[in-house]
Amino acid sequence: MRSPFISIIVPVLNGADTIESCLESVFSQSYTGWELVVIDGGSTDCTTDILRSHENKISYWSSELDHSIAHAWNKGLSAVGGEWIYFLGCDDRLYEGKVLETASSYLEKAGAEHIKLVYGRVNIVDSQGRTIETKGGPWTGIRETFFTKGMAIPHQGSFHSCELFNKYGKFDESFKIGADYEMLLRCLKKEKPLYMPDVIVANMSDRGLSNTAASLINVFREQITARKKNGLSTPFFWRLAQLTGLYTAAAARRLFGDRTGNRLLDLYRMLLTGKPPKWS
Repeated sequence: MRSPFISIIVPVLNGADTIESCLESVFSQSYTGWELVVIDGGSTDCTTDILRSHENKISYWSSELDHSIAHAWNKGLSAVGGEWIYFLGCDDRLYEGKVLETASSYLEKAGAEHIKLVYGRVNIVDSQGRTIETKGGPWTGIRETFFTKGMAIPHQGSFHSCELFNKYGKFDESFKIGADYEMLLRCLKKEKPLYMPDVIVANMSDRGLSNTAASLINVFREQITARKKNGLSTPFFWRLAQLTGLYTAAAARRLFGDRTGNRLLDLYRMLLTGKPPKWS
């Protein structure tokens, strides 16, 4: 089997502090069958200067206003030519130099078996590069959570076949935060993904997550909307428990500050996942 060609899409807006590291994690890959597309949302810092300095290694980049991350992803999809498509946040980086090389064997297998989504794990890291949490797991273990509770497949850990978008369409731009989840709901109601158990795909910055209480509430609402759109329900007691936890944490942040609010969010996540919080 021949090696698959991978298109990497990086959306960015005012990412001068992190975009260099993000791009370097792509440029340093041992695997050579890739192209890089960068969609800048009209940055006003020096992001475009950094992109311009790497033009010889970037297949395509543009800088113009967009109205959401989904809009940027869709613009990127219009510019790529790979058999497999990977989305990398400007605050994030590929885990190590052989990630694409290791993943390519799984992509070959998936292509032969007409599988349209391949995913591994991602490390959530803090500003010091320390791992806070590792996300991702076998489909058999996360399937129910994915369809009833929320995004259990890490987007920065996922490789999408171009056939997925040809068959199911692009991202729904009415979703401001949860477009990736809604897109995968459309696909995985009918398709089965392939999990890469030995591959950590990326280090994902916790700064790039919607991890404040207010943002998590918006994520929660959009995920419910995504399930409704795709004919799926959300258990009432799950909705009640999640909203209670989120609103309690939001109130604590306002009354007692971010540290106490964040600890309540950690305790809430512990109740959901069974994993102890990592407090510093």
